[in-house]
Amino acid sequence: MKRACSLLLTVALFASCTAPTPPADNLERAALEASRDGSLANYYNAGRGTAGIDAAGSVTARYYWVAKYAATPVQRQVAVERGRAAVKKMAKRSVKPKSRYIAVTTKRDARAKTATNVMIFDTKSESIIGNTVYDLNERPPSGQPIRFETYSASYLAE
Repeated sequence: MKRACSLLLTVALFASCTAPTPPADNLERAALEASRDGSLANYYNAGRGTAGIDAAGSVTARYYWVAKYAATPVQRQVAVERGRAAVKKMAKRSVKPKSRYIAVTTKRDARAKTATNVMIFDTKSESIIGNTVYDLNERPPSGQPIRFETYSASYLAE
């Protein structure tokens, strides 16, 4: 009887378990990544200290995009103008960009979810990559690398 009860209890507990759902947005992805990194860091430190907390904190402190949408012709034009002006300014000061791709701010419109809206600009071809506007969680410092889907770009403050 005891065995049957424990088996029934085990089945009831595991029957309610479902597969984890994938993260819904970038904030959830960052939190999941922080949790994984923190757990691994703590494991390799034999569970001592704050390695897990420190690693998790470094992941969640990153800048990331929270929304994306197709650019309007005006947003595209503004981003191209700002990107080309930035390349000229760097050339004038003999400064080489940290990355081939830079994230340049563009005009905000009604679809914007945040105050910082950027597009990716290729400094070699001097053109915008794709036709996507990304809304950033907050304005990063100039030169800060940001990961966008398949590109990593340095944020360029105006």
